Amino acid sequence: MSVAELSTPGVHYRDSPLESRRFGLPVGRLTVAGTDATPGWQHQVADVLDGCGAEVVVTRWPAREAAVAATLAAQGRRVIPADNLVYWEVPTAALVERYADPGEACRTGALDAAQLDALVLDTFADYPSHYSANPLFPADLALAGYREWAEHSRSSSPDLVVSLHEGREPIGVATCAVDGDLDILLAGIASAHQGRGHYARLLAGVARLASDLDVPRIVISTQAGNVNVQRAWARAGFVPFAAFATAHLVRQDP
Repeated sequence: MSVAELSTPGVHYRDSPLESRRFGLPVGRLTVAGTDATPGWQHQVADVLDGCGAEVVVTRWPAREAAVAATLAAQGRRVIPADNLVYWEVPTAALVERYADPGEACRTGALDAAQLDALVLDTFADYPSHYSANPLFPADLALAGYREWAEHSRSSSPDLVVSLHEGREPIGVATCAVDGDLDILLAGIASAHQGRGHYARLLAGVARLASDLDVPRIVISTQAGNVNVQRAWARAGFVPFAAFATAHLVRQDP
């Protein structure tokens, strides 16, 4: 979900059929933002949760709007805290200037489905996602979601998938979306190649893509607990600019 969607004032709910099918139970998505400018938002939240059929509602709100947590806790569902989502940004021009162009080492549209799946399976096997907080979401099915998300990116927008290669071997990938900003959706280096500066080269490839598309800003997000990659972003010149709390609202047995 983009930072623009998460920041849109109001109470917004949608069913999540992909997650529902994957986990075998009804899942919904709720965002609450701009509470100062949304009169009666507490009643809207209550109405949404009373009316939806989801067993689990993945809920996000701007972390600074702490009063949302109290309202959610009063709705009669079990509230499972599921970490914070942190967004970082960098001007495209600044990232281009920081790193040398990686040349043919970074390519777009160069991965087939099997290569992409192998990279995501390796790089995201231990990713500390919000799903990890909820025992109703098995870890293998959570990882399957990232594999599915990556393949959707490749099949729908192959030229927005940047891959890093060492010879003929793909060793890193960044799937992206463009909607005003270039949003890095999933990015990582294969475990056997980590710690060698390859992540910076992958970011250089993303910077080149954003520059070619004339997109002025690059954004990326992760769970707050994933500190190692945030150190890499800081070294690359990214700065944090938004944070969203995440909780799972689980329907309790009557």
